[in-house]
Amino acid sequence: MRNIGEIVAVYIDDKPSIYARIEDYEADVKPRWFKVRMLFLTFPPQEVTWILREGQVDGEPFTMNDIPVKLKTVSSHNETTDNVKTKAQPPKRSSGKIISLAERAKISRDEK
Repeated sequence: MRNIGEIVAVYIDDKPSIYARIEDYEADVKPRWFKVRMLFLTFPPQEVTWILREGQVDGEPFTMNDIPVKLKTVSSHNETTDNVKTKAQPPKRSSGKIISLAERAKISRDEK
């Protein structure tokens, strides 16, 4: 099942329609169904609760009032097109000398 805090694209009638953030899960009274609380990222943001099966939360298509709906993962900006995460390179260190601010102030006073 998707992680709480994950962003999904909600496709309605096979068209990307809205982004949502998964806020919480709660077991429904029906076995293997969950109350999925999502925050629609609109202006203003809107909170909704849908009752879905785990597969539907994970991308299995379903219908609401005979309209096809599907939740798709939104890939992060750190992923490449083949879904391989790239490692961030550490910043390069310079070989310069580190001088404290107190030393710098003393040097400035001595130059005057």
